[in-house]
Amino acid sequence: MPVKNCILKETTLTAHKQLSFEQLASAWLMSDGWEVLIPAIDHGKKTDSVVADNSNYYRIQVKSVHTNDETVKVENKWKVNRH
Repeated sequence: MPVKNCILKETTLTAHKQLSFEQLASAWLMSDGWEVLIPAIDHGKKTDSVVADNSNYYRIQVKSVHTNDETVKVENKWKVNRH
């Protein structure tokens, strides 16, 4: 088991946590059949990933909720469109 020997700055840790949410969203999208493209740099463009089907591309920006309250519910704003 690896042992972490350094302490990350809070800003660095926050960036690492945000990336993990983006990667999780990408995994969910790929498991649903979307092609997921990751920009090399997204500073200022508000694009965490681009998803594509056969002919359409969609810019995705991932947001997260930070809370200790396990009863918080986040409403799904996506239409369910199964082929």
